[in-house]
Amino acid sequence: MTTTFDLEPNDDSSVQGNRKGRPALSNLRRELSEEELSSPGVARMLLDALDRSETEAGEVREFRDRFHSADKEAAVAKEQLRALASRDMVLDGALAIGAVLIGLTPSAWAVQPVGWIIAVLGAALLCLFILAKWLKRFRS
Repeated sequence: MTTTFDLEPNDDSSVQGNRKGRPALSNLRRELSEEELSSPGVARMLLDALDRSETEAGEVREFRDRFHSADKEAAVAKEQLRALASRDMVLDGALAIGAVLIGLTPSAWAVQPVGWIIAVLGAALLCLFILAKWLKRFRS
C-alpha cells in the first residue's frame, strides 16, 4: 500500500518558477511505501513539515483576522465620509438657494407679500448655513 504526500506544489510548469521550500527535495518521488514510512528519518521530516505548515496556517489566520478588522474599519470610515459629504452638499444647497432668494428680492419687492417672504426665506437659509458651519467648526 502506498500513500501520497503533497508537501509541495505539483510539477506543473507554471508553478515551478514560484516553488518555495527545499529545492534539493523538489524532484523526489512523492509516493512512500510502508517500509519507508516506518523509517524514523521520514517520520521526522513529515513532522517537521507538519509543524511548519501549522505555524504558517496560524500566521495566515492571524493575517486574515487583521485583514477583516481593517476592512470593517475602512468600510465604517468610508460610510462616515459619505454621510459627511452628503451633509456638506445639503449645506451648500442651502447657501445657494438662500443667495438666489436674496438676489431675487429686489425684483419681487413690487409684489409686497411675495417680496417679504422671499427676503425672509433667503435670509433664514443664509443664517442657517452660517450657523451650521460655525457649529461644525467647533465640533471638529
